[in-house]
Amino acid sequence: MFLLFTAYPVVMNIILSFFKWSGIGALNNFVGLENFRAALADPLFWQSVRNTLGYAVGEMSIQLPLALVLAIILNSKSLRGRQFYRMAYFLPAVTTSAVIGIVMVWIWGSWNGVVNTFLVNLGLLDRPIDWLGDARWALRVVIFVGVWQTLGVKMVYWFTGLQSIPDELYEAAQIDGAGWWATLRLITLPLLAKVAVVIVLISSRGALHIFDLVQTMTKGGPGFATQSVDMYVYRFAFGGTTGQSAQMGYAAAVSVLFSVAVIVFGLVLTYLHRRAGRITQG
Repeated sequence: MFLLFTAYPVVMNIILSFFKWSGIGALNNFVGLENFRAALADPLFWQSVRNTLGYAVGEMSIQLPLALVLAIILNSKSLRGRQFYRMAYFLPAVTTSAVIGIVMVWIWGSWNGVVNTFLVNLGLLDRPIDWLGDARWALRVVIFVGVWQTLGVKMVYWFTGLQSIPDELYEAAQIDGAGWWATLRLITLPLLAKVAVVIVLISSRGALHIFDLVQTMTKGGPGFATQSVDMYVYRFAFGGTTGQSAQMGYAAAVSVLFSVAVIVFGLVLTYLHRRAGRITQG
């Protein structure tokens, strides 16, 4: 199963990146590194990279701290209805991204949508804003929706890390007279350092591969303001809206380039994970 569904596709993708191939027929047009050079010279590729990185950084910088705060609150044994709140925050994560995207278009994307109507009635806006049709706002709205959708998943990650901290440490801190802030700063956060690197690694993997929300909410627009690398690859691999035939070899080269960048990022986080482990043990 591993060889058939993982190893073979990866190897074939690398092989395809050295050919000019439309997806039909034999691989007989070897172009070497031409696909890679063309990708690195394409401004739209770099814009897609910037959009993807912007989404990933924006989502994670908002979502991870917020999820940690929620996990700490819901980890409190004195809070009533903890199970209900955990389920409520996790519920959007089990909903299909395509369905969420369609609903969010209705909420954000029209002049008389829910958000515009609400803000205008409150007097916070003089006139409606085209949230998904304005390049200044479209990516920010997608980030906001992404934060909301997977917030519960990241909360569960943090909650698992909190559960691994022995209760005896908190009891000893309470006996010593440590307050809430001192306990958080001297016990909780240091012991979560190793887990935090793993959470960042897992979260970045999902944040760097965004397709469903972008496709259903903006289709990469306006212009190419929200086009991600995954959507860029999709458009060239299957023709998409580029108005040209499929270029599977070029799409494979782009995916190889981006995969290498993600792997390097993962190796850096792995190094930080090991270092955090040594610091914790010390």
